[in-house]
Amino acid sequence: MLRKRIPEIRLDYFKKLTDDMGLFQFGKYSVPDRKSGYTTDDNARALIVALKHHAMFNDQESADLAGIYLGFLHYAQKENGRFHNLVDYRRNFLDEEGSEDAHGRALWSCGFALDSKIYGNIKKLAKEIFEKSIIASLDFRSLRARAYAISGLYHYFKCFRSPDIMEKMIHIARLLEECYAKESDKTRDWKWFEPYLTYDNARLSKAFFYLYEVTAEEKYLRIGLQTLEFLTGMVLIDEKLVVIGQEEWYQRDGIKSVYDQQPIDAAAMVDLYVTAYRITKDKRFRKMALISFEWFLGRNVQNASLYDENTSGCYDGLNPKGLNLNQGAEAIVSYLLARLDIEELKRRIK
Repeated sequence: MLRKRIPEIRLDYFKKLTDDMGLFQFGKYSVPDRKSGYTTDDNARALIVALKHHAMFNDQESADLAGIYLGFLHYAQKENGRFHNLVDYRRNFLDEEGSEDAHGRALWSCGFALDSKIYGNIKKLAKEIFEKSIIASLDFRSLRARAYAISGLYHYFKCFRSPDIMEKMIHIARLLEECYAKESDKTRDWKWFEPYLTYDNARLSKAFFYLYEVTAEEKYLRIGLQTLEFLTGMVLIDEKLVVIGQEEWYQRDGIKSVYDQQPIDAAAMVDLYVTAYRITKDKRFRKMALISFEWFLGRNVQNASLYDENTSGCYDGLNPKGLNLNQGAEAIVSYLLARLDIEELKRRIK
């Protein structure tokens, strides 16, 4: 099914981009750019990478990395439970308060830590951070931040089975449901939450698969499947992933941007299809996950590999002229999340 050889899982560049504070935001080509500092966004997702790797290989090195990234989140969290997002190389905060998306990703990663195989002290700190930050997430305006928070609550619920956590998931999902009903009622062929497609779209659909797992309510599975099929029709073209470009995104009834294509969107599609396959056992989703992962290996509009086997890094994206040759945090984190998802998929179907 795969056209390309799947590279072995390597953390070389991921570790190179990390110091004792956390994951640097950018790379200048394949050299860490210390001037760029650090972000909660990147370190939250890096924590999930380290935890997934540790669960898969039970190695001390990825456990140590998880401690670094969780330590960054602890440093970035404010007394009110919210998070700074931007931190410079001297460890000064560059913002008064970070975005809702950064907050949602921190919740997601701390919930994931509680549901992981990491040792107890990491879980204790993750629980403290999570419980301090959950109340502020109940009124998020960002739909993606709500989806990230639902993912975090899902993992928390798997550990503690609290009715209160289920109620919070349902509460956070309500705005997503309302937006979906409003937008999908306008026209039969637009089964989405917004009148446009932008970044990290697949995380919205994935949240509904998690809601279905926790509540067993068919309406959540229906929304998850309908939006998955809609998104598939938009980005899987001739068995090739063509994610929405970030130049002007895609407004309903407008022209879909082809460039720039970003690794974050390919990784989100892999995750969505792996989750859908796990829950429904529909083999179509297994195939779609593999096709989506091959975007990183050259099965894309440029026929260019974003994964750099020399460094084990990932290029920052595809533009009209080819590759963006910088290798930053979001790119390598996205690649590793997708690669680890594919490894889990391979083990699941053996």
